[in-house]
Amino acid sequence: MEYIGFKSSTRGREYRFHVRFSPQDSRDYTVTISSEAFRSRRVSYQDGPNICSSRLRRELTANLDLPTGTSFLIDEKEMDDHTRTHTSETLKDRD
Repeated sequence: MEYIGFKSSTRGREYRFHVRFSPQDSRDYTVTISSEAFRSRRVSYQDGPNICSSRLRRELTANLDLPTGTSFLIDEKEMDDHTRTHTSETLKDRD
């Protein structure tokens, strides 16, 4: 999985990924985080690619046949899960 970059849209930041399954099979996917998630500081810009790549990995684990061009939107639960995980990791680092 290769992170290609992002572009801003009316929906938010669209993170683009290129996945090579074999020399003959590669596909592109997009995972979006809403602009509001960044404005409200629920997600930092630095964490965006990581959250999105984690989501894409889960989706591909569940279904390797996802067609190229498939898009996903990060939901509230995923942002909450990331916040909990990130906070607990930060607290562990302090111990």
